[in-house]
Amino acid sequence: SCSCNWPFKGEDCSQGECPAGYFLTVNDTSRLYECTKCASGTYKESPGNGRCSQCRPGTYSDEPGQTSCKTCPAGQGQEDSGSAKCFECKVGERAVNGRCTPLTCSNTEWKLHDQCLS
Repeated sequence: SCSCNWPFKGEDCSQGECPAGYFLTVNDTSRLYECTKCASGTYKESPGNGRCSQCRPGTYSDEPGQTSCKTCPAGQGQEDSGSAKCFECKVGERAVNGRCTPLTCSNTEWKLHDQCLS
């Protein structure tokens, strides 16, 4: 009688699951299930009607509908969960695995222009 929203089917439109990168929502007007892209800063790895997860600190997703988060690029980092972007590390910091950490040199090195030299 009425048509289901992709990818759902069946008499009450309850059969089907959202693909990776999408989560299940109910349309306020039609009361039918539909799939909505995960927001920037979140991701959903596999198909199913579960929720999107926040990107971990050191990672980001800058577009909706992502199936994974990217690690911050070299020289950049971020400390928050659910981030859509990374930031340049401050002077005196270096990026390690997408997180900015204070630059500390060993006893046999010295610091010059935010680099440790031996």
